Amino acid sequence: LNSALQEKMKDILFELETSTKSDGYGKEILTFVLRLLITLGIELLLALLFKFDKKSFVIIATTNAVTQIGLNIALNLTAYFNGKSVFYIYYYILIELLIVVVEAVVYRLLCKRGKDGTKKWIISYAILANVLSFVIGVLLWFLV
Repeated sequence: LNSALQEKMKDILFELETSTKSDGYGKEILTFVLRLLITLGIELLLALLFKFDKKSFVIIATTNAVTQIGLNIALNLTAYFNGKSVFYIYYYILIELLIVVVEAVVYRLLCKRGKDGTKKWIISYAILANVLSFVIGVLLWFLV
C-alpha cells in the first residue's frame, strides 16, 4: 500500500511538472499550494504565540484554507476579466480586507484562547495574522 501511494504521488508530481511546462495550470496549482502552506504556517505559528486552544487551531486552519481558495478564485477571475492592471492591487486589498472581517467574525464566534477560554485579542490576532501573511506574501512575490 505504501509503495502504491508513493507511485501515485510520483505520478501526480509528474503531471504537475508536465502541465506546468505545457499549459501553466500545474504551475498555478503548485504555487497556490505553496501560498496556502506558507499562509497556514505563518498564521498557525502566530496562533501558537496567541495561545489558542487545540480546537481553535483546526478552526483557524479550515477557515484559512477556505478564504485562501476564495481569494485565489477571486483574483484569478479579476485577472481574467480585467487583466492585471493597476486596479488589480485595489481588488486584492479589498478582498484581503473582506477576508480579515470574515476571519475575525469566525474566530470571535468559535475560537478560544488559553486555559480560561478567553476571547480577548482574537480580533487583533485576525488582523495581525492577515497583515503578516500579506506582507510576507508580497515580499515573496517580489523575490520569486
